[in-house]
Amino acid sequence: MALERNTKTTILENAIKEKIDNNGPTLIALLMCKFVTQTIIGHERGTYRVFAATGRPMDSLRIPNTFRTLFGGAAVSYFNGAYKSLILRDDKYIEASFDEMHNVCGHSHICLLNIVFKVYMTMHSQIDRTKLDTTCLASYQKSVETMIVPLAERFLTFYATMMNHECNGIDISTCDPDEPLFQLK
Repeated sequence: MALERNTKTTILENAIKEKIDNNGPTLIALLMCKFVTQTIIGHERGTYRVFAATGRPMDSLRIPNTFRTLFGGAAVSYFNGAYKSLILRDDKYIEASFDEMHNVCGHSHICLLNIVFKVYMTMHSQIDRTKLDTTCLASYQKSVETMIVPLAERFLTFYATMMNHECNGIDISTCDPDEPLFQLK
């Protein structure tokens, strides 16, 4: 299963990278897009597994406009956890992902986290849930990925715009890990 997931992730990354190479956005766009798409896929897979384990009807995953109830709160929790992990330096994946983004562009971790969170919330909420194939986890993931690629391609041009500012962000290590950064409005 892990090999299958890595292969599919690589296919998704290659599609995104090809779009970047053809249209000229920077490496930071690829890194941010990769993080967002992997996070969306991970959240979707996890939700599918919870539905399967608890016997919830899989068609509930296909109801339009359910992003907020299915993923909104979980996303806020996840990104607040990422924020806390960046302060405490206790999650190697989060640390490596955001350190790499920071090293490429020089923007603060808080700036990058805010941009990634906004893009995640926008992209994930735009998935056409009525087109998800819920017959099995592999089909579900493939249908999510099929919809994410065009969304990711569309957002690539916005990454450059979002990064086009002078970043005067504070040092994340000075922040309070018990004070959440994000809220669901």
